[in-house]
Amino acid sequence: KIPEDVAITGFDGITEAMDHNPSITTAQHDYESAVIQTFELFTSIFNGENAPKQSWIKSKLCMGRSCGCNPAENKNYNLLTHIMYDMYDDQLAFNSNQIVMTADLIDNDTFQGLFNKLCKYSDNFKSRRFWLCINDNFLTAEEELSDIIEESAFHRNSFSNHMDLMLAKNGSEWEGMTDFETSQMLPNLRSILDTEDNVMFFPLHVLDQMIGYVALVYDKDMMNMSQLYQFLMNISNSLETTKIHMRQQNIISTLENKYIHDPLTGLYNRRGFLKRVVPVYEKCIEDAAPIMIVSADLNGLKKINDTYGHADGDIAISTVAKALNSTVQNDETCARFGGDEFVWAGRINDSTKDSATLFRSRFQKYLDEFNETSNKPYQVSSSVGIIVAVPNSSISLDDFIKAADEEMYKEKVEHHMNRRD
Repeated sequence: KIPEDVAITGFDGITEAMDHNPSITTAQHDYESAVIQTFELFTSIFNGENAPKQSWIKSKLCMGRSCGCNPAENKNYNLLTHIMYDMYDDQLAFNSNQIVMTADLIDNDTFQGLFNKLCKYSDNFKSRRFWLCINDNFLTAEEELSDIIEESAFHRNSFSNHMDLMLAKNGSEWEGMTDFETSQMLPNLRSILDTEDNVMFFPLHVLDQMIGYVALVYDKDMMNMSQLYQFLMNISNSLETTKIHMRQQNIISTLENKYIHDPLTGLYNRRGFLKRVVPVYEKCIEDAAPIMIVSADLNGLKKINDTYGHADGDIAISTVAKALNSTVQNDETCARFGGDEFVWAGRINDSTKDSATLFRSRFQKYLDEFNETSNKPYQVSSSVGIIVAVPNSSISLDDFIKAADEEMYKEKVEHHMNRRD
């Protein structure tokens, strides 16, 4: 039996020891004096003064029954039970709040949306004044696909040189967002410390990925440290989840863009062309509206490649692509189908020859201006075939393209005949 047969003492001074039955004799550490003396030592060191190598803080002896020294004890265990139940209910409510908050925060496509929602849960900071600061490269860094694939490229194991203050609240007043040098720790820190006797800093991170930090004024009557740590951890996880989601969207967008675009010219490839034009073609059938299809083919590409090199061949191809783009007026689609073959398509207001004439004029104007200013030993030209008609369900888009190709080949034959002449 304790303490009749065995005497027990503790040394950590925790509440559980004093509330145990029998209560455990222990030593309670004077943390307040330790903190004060620590800052006094730091001040001495920063001022260039000699500081003692060792310092001692006396602990307070808390007599209990476990050592047999304090046999008389009258504990109200009913009160302790009520306190425990209150703590349990408070933790349940907090956990429920955090589940709802986390689900709310991660349901965002942007950081701004996340921060806007976080304002609803600001009471969880358990402080009348706080600042949420985020690494500026966490919010703004644009990652290339190669960087995303190579994970080491976006490791954030330290704070950035600049911080973005995303949320700040003083009492019931929200303060504006700003950015500042990380070395300042907070904007106007000196003036803050003129009115506040303390500011605590807590890092925001997920594993070795540094996100930023939260600074807040400590209030012992408001703060629950274990709940604060959990709250800040949930913020960190939500921010990192949003970052990962945005990175995944970037990967998808980049791959989709590469999937439907020609890498040399930036025009759509055949796949991208069909993805955009098929719905337009079907809508023209539905509305009985005219569509214009243009087939363009660069003249003399083989000769340019053989005589001046493939780099100049690429310049000629890109020039025709830019000439096609120069004709776009109403979201028409330009595509390179491969080699020296291009297709242009778009819905037009009428089926007269005006649209075709206007297209030829703009297209040729660009090529003429290039040839006049490029100082190249060759001329960039293109044969063009144009079909303007109202489609119907018995004629496919591919049929229209083939018809435009036939018109283009007629012009190309004429081009070659003119060269012989």
